[in-house]
This record gives sequence, structure tokens and C-alpha cells, in this order.
Amino acid sequence: MIPGVLGFLAGAGLFAATWKDVFPKMSQVANLGNTILPELWNLSSVLTALVFVEFTLFLFYLLERKIGQRADRMTR
Repeated sequence: MIPGVLGFLAGAGLFAATWKDVFPKMSQVANLGNTILPELWNLSSVLTALVFVEFTLFLFYLLERKIGQRADRMTR
């Protein structure tokens, strides 16, 4: 636990020390304005939503196969 806390404090200190130098350069490169993912990927909004829904359902399927049913449901 102590190494984790020391790492956390070291990272916070490094972040605070480099913030004024790094942030302006990063904001110039990464400032894309007010955009959404379909605009960034040049895709239809409906297609993007369908892909995310399918991916989410696939993840639920994998979790159900890996974890299985809850213990309280198995008593019935």
C-alpha cells in the first residue's frame, strides 16, 4: 500500500510540475472543438449507435458465460 501511495504522490507532483508547459501544447494538438464520434470517424450516427449496442450486448454475453448466474438465482 505504501508504494502505491508514493507512486500516486510522485505522479501528482510530476503532473503539477509539468502542467504549465505541457497543457498548452496538448490543447493545440487535441483541440477538435465540439465534435462527436460519428463526425470524427466520418460514419453515420445510426451505424455508430448500432455498433456500440452490438458491442455492449456481446460484452454482456461474454460476462454471462464467464460469470454465470448469480448464486441466489441458482437455488430455485
